[in-house]
Amino acid sequence: MVSLVMLWQSKWLIEQAKIGRFYYLPIEEVIELLRKVNFTDISYKLTYANLAWIVSCYLQTKLKVSEKRCHKSGGNWLTT
Repeated sequence: MVSLVMLWQSKWLIEQAKIGRFYYLPIEEVIELLRKVNFTDISYKLTYANLAWIVSCYLQTKLKVSEKRCHKSGGNWLTT
């Protein structure tokens, strides 16, 4: 019974995608889009009866961490 429900849901999703409700991208395109916006260490695997991708990645930021320490003296911030 569960497999029949999954097949119906799959058919419905595909039909809805054809009319523009959902968008499906090949995993290669998803990975390329993630790389373009600075995600790194991207890994993925197929799951849920081979119907869905699980993607894991890290966001590489462009912020530089200062090694200086800040403390407040009176009303002013000082760096040491």
